Parts: sequence; C-alpha cells; structure tokens
Amino acid sequence: MNEKDFLRFASPNEQRTITRKDLGLSDAVTIGAVYTFPSSFDSTSPRSYFGPLASCLKANPYLSVLLGDESSDKSWYRTVNTVDPNKHVTILAVKPAEEDASSAIQQLLQDNLDLPFEDDCPPWRLVVLPLGTSTAFLSFAFSHALGDGNTGFSFHHNFISALQSDAKTSGPQIIDIPKAPLPEPCDTLSRLTISWTCLLSAILSPALPTFLSSLLGLHNSSLPDTQTWTGAPVPTARTNRSRVALFTIPASDLSQALTVARSHSTKLTALTTHLIVRALTLSLSSSANTNNFIASIPLNMRPASGMPPFEGGNWVSLVDEKHPSFALPGSQATTGGNKTLPATDIGSGTGTSPSTDADILSPAQWTTAASTTRLLAERAGTLHDQPVGLLRYVSSARKWALDRLGKKRGVSFEVSNIGVFVPPASTTTAAATGERQGDTKGVGIERVVFAQPGAFAGPPLQFNLASVKGGDMVGTVTWSAGALGLEGGGGGGGVREQGMWRYRGRL
Repeated sequence: MNEKDFLRFASPNEQRTITRKDLGLSDAVTIGAVYTFPSSFDSTSPRSYFGPLASCLKANPYLSVLLGDESSDKSWYRTVNTVDPNKHVTILAVKPAEEDASSAIQQLLQDNLDLPFEDDCPPWRLVVLPLGTSTAFLSFAFSHALGDGNTGFSFHHNFISALQSDAKTSGPQIIDIPKAPLPEPCDTLSRLTISWTCLLSAILSPALPTFLSSLLGLHNSSLPDTQTWTGAPVPTARTNRSRVALFTIPASDLSQALTVARSHSTKLTALTTHLIVRALTLSLSSSANTNNFIASIPLNMRPASGMPPFEGGNWVSLVDEKHPSFALPGSQATTGGNKTLPATDIGSGTGTSPSTDADILSPAQWTTAASTTRLLAERAGTLHDQPVGLLRYVSSARKWALDRLGKKRGVSFEVSNIGVFVPPASTTTAAATGERQGDTKGVGIERVVFAQPGAFAGPPLQFNLASVKGGDMVGTVTWSAGALGLEGGGGGGGVREQGMWRYRGRL
C-alpha cells in the first residue's frame, strides 16, 4: 500500500461491490440520458464533453479514485493526481436515420453492460451516441464500487448544469485532481445499528423449521421455499452475457396510473412490484410448480441518514418481501400453459388506458399493494436493522460470493426505481406531452434510462426504472442469459426467455 495515495479502506458493503467486480460478477451500472444541444455544440467531438466532466469530477470525489488490493478482503480506495478524459469518453457513429432511437439505445446498453473497466484509470466511462444534429444519448457507466444509481443522477445533474453555464468552451485535456478525503460510507457501525434479534434471525432462520423460528421470535418471512420461483441456480462460472429489454410508459399513462395508485394509498414502486408478480404468474408455465415470488427492492438511505440527494457513494439497503402468485380470474384464456393478460392493462404502449381501478388491481390486491408501500416507507425511514448492516459480520466477502455459486437464488426479481430526475432550477418543466426538459439555450434532457448488468448470482430478473419530471418513464429489464431457467431442449431457451417480455410493456 502506498500511503501517499491511500484514502480509506472500503466498508463492508463497498467491499462486497469491489469483490464482485474483481470476480467478474458485476460490471457497468448505467444511467443514460437523451440530451438536446444548441446548434453550436459539436456532439461528435470528445473535447466538447471535457469541461462538464471536470465539473462532475469536482462534485463527486468517487469519480477520481482507483481501487487497491481488489482481490483481498481488505480493499481500499486510492487517489489519482490527474484524470485523462480521453480514456473515458467514446463517441459512436451517428445513429442511422432509419433506425429507431430506442432500439439504438437498447443495443448500446447491450454492448456495454458487461464491458469491464480499464485497471489504470477510475472505473467509469461516458459513451456518446449521436441521435441527430442536436440530440445525443449520453451513457454514463460506472462500477458499483463507486456508487449506486443516484450517482448517475448526480452525474447528469452536474453535467447539464455545466453545459448550461457554458456549452461552447472545451475543457482541459488533462484534469488535475487535488487530494481530498473520501466521504464516510453509509454502512458504518454507528449509523446502521443491528439488534441481536436481527443478527440471530439472519444466522439461524434459514436453518430452522418455520414453527421453531416463530417460537423463538426469529421471524424471516421472506426466505424462499420449494414453491418460490427463483429462476435457475447460480452457475458455477460466469459464461453468459447480460440481456436487456427496454420499454417506455408514456407520461399520460404514467400520470393516470399514479393518480389511481394514490387513491389507493399506493406508490409507484409498490404498484410496479405487484404488476410484475401478475406478469410472472401469467407468463410462467403452469408446470413451473410456483405459488409465490420474492421481490427485492433497494432503498435509498440518504434521507434517513440526513444526507443530500446527490451525496456520492453507496447509500442503498434492501427490503425483501414474499408475494403469493396472483389469483387469476377463470375467464382469462390460456395458450400452451401460459395465461394471457387482459387488453386493458396500463402502460401497454398502445394508447389503451384502464377503464376502472379493477383493470389494474382488484380491491384485495390494492390493499396488499398499499401494505407494500407502507413497508417500504417504514424501512427507508430507519437506520436500525438494515440488511446491508449485516455485511460487517461476513468474515470474507470473497468466500461469501464464491459460496453462492451453484446454489439456489434467494429472490425472484428486483425492482430498482431511482425516481424522477429533476433538472437544475434554470431549466423549464416538460409538458405531459413529453417535450424536452431544456432552457432557452437549447440544452436539455428528454429522458433518462437506467440499466444494470444481469445479476449473475442475484435476482434472475431486474426491473430498472427512471423518469424525467413531467416526462415518460423508461424501464429496462435485465437478466443474465440462462438465469430464468427456461432453457428447454432444442436450443429454444433464448426464445422462451425473450417471449416473457411480451408482457413487459403492460407493467
């Protein structure tokens, strides 16, 4: 260890992300945005982005660090003296006029999610896909060791702020980095306190019969059982690539769904979770021997910790909740063992809106969705007994990660909603029709896209949601090829996996 470069050791949760990176189990978390530029801005020149990048590095010290001793259980962060933006910025060829923008963005995500980072520079990159003369998709990808999804929001907030200040001046070819302390991590012993009951539940509940766990007061109702769908077991080696499917829910449909949800004391993440349970119930074969699903939902711990919204680093914990399969009306048709959705589901992308609340969820299901909303609010509002705090009791993050290979997965899917991107105050609010978020200078953001690699050893499915204030919500579904356990003979697994996404637009 070079003490001159040393900043601090990784926290237990940071060590988990560093270990996963070192083992090749996780690569590039991506937050992208469609930007509009003034006519004077050259979106095809890397130097056009150097000035805003310098502002982003100044705002977030995690973007100018390297990782030390990644293959150990005592990794650390180290500083760099300079950052060469030429090593971080890639400009792709202009999208062909006949190609759909969403398809081009999806392909960019597909090509980059599993792309590793260079070892000699901070693990992040900016990939620019010009979509036209004054529009481009800027994909900011970074290692999870540097931060969570809000790191991407913070980046684009700082980036567009710098562009609004001066979109004409090129930045430095080499960015000098003054040495400064790295902020304290989220999962400190003093911040995330763990009770003995929580610790014993985590250790003993998986090994004890349910009645005995209940008798001892060690409750853990979110553990999988023999009828929980968790996809295929974790492979013993990573050989499969991430897969991604992108979908959009128009602003008008989103607004209507939110209005209906609020009338049932339900928020978007909870509603989406229950709609996913329904979609999975409908799309899985009746021979799947499944009667429940476990949803894993990340929580942003910045508010509970008293931190500003754009604080750098990893400030995420999790909630796991078990959901029974949806009780399906007898009138729903089946084809080849797979049930079909009613045509009135929200977000179908066809312009068809639900005619009644019951077209979204039944009264009983709305009650359950409201309960999920309360659970998420309760867990996000406390720093006590957070699952991420239990990582300090894992003696070796590397051994823990390797021990999961070949085992059954612990959950069915993840819903990661990083929320609504609100541009800097100088920008105007987009209309519900989807007009761009921009100012009079012509610098703006039309939509944001969030994606992460398929979880090799985690949830077989990940639903990643993000939106711009007043605009559409864009979602991606990501998975590791083969993780869904739908492979069948004759090489038809890929077709069956893709076939599940005929439902994705109805979420």
